[in-house]
Amino acid sequence: MSGACISLPVTADSVTRVGAWLDAEARRLGLADEVRDAMRVCAEEAATNIVRHAFPPGALPGAAGAPTFRARLEANGDVRLAFEDDGVPFDPTRYADKPTPGSVDDAHVGGLGIRLMRGFARMLRYERRGGINRLVMSFERRTGG
Repeated sequence: MSGACISLPVTADSVTRVGAWLDAEARRLGLADEVRDAMRVCAEEAATNIVRHAFPPGALPGAAGAPTFRARLEANGDVRLAFEDDGVPFDPTRYADKPTPGSVDDAHVGGLGIRLMRGFARMLRYERRGGINRLVMSFERRTGG
């Protein structure tokens, strides 16, 4: 199985960095633009959730032993994108989607990331093992033309 991995600090700029890394890897694999774009949305949403919610405020990056997260991309048949962190347990596959707002006035910013991941990924799987959260997303492997 071919794979690439990146480890990043739990900081806001890592959301952009994981997206740029994923773009480069998807291009290296020759994936279709639609697949790359779907994976990037999902990657940035997963990274955003880790940065915003996985670690308590006292575990601030910059200190010795600052928290990190890892992303791994594997391509063998379908393309699989996995995120791992040792933050607080959170299973996005069990997260109930917020109701769709009835109007623009009822809409609020945020809270749609998991819904987007469910819409773009073929499969979402979560496990917590040995204090590690692992979220795996699967995408159809289509190449660009």
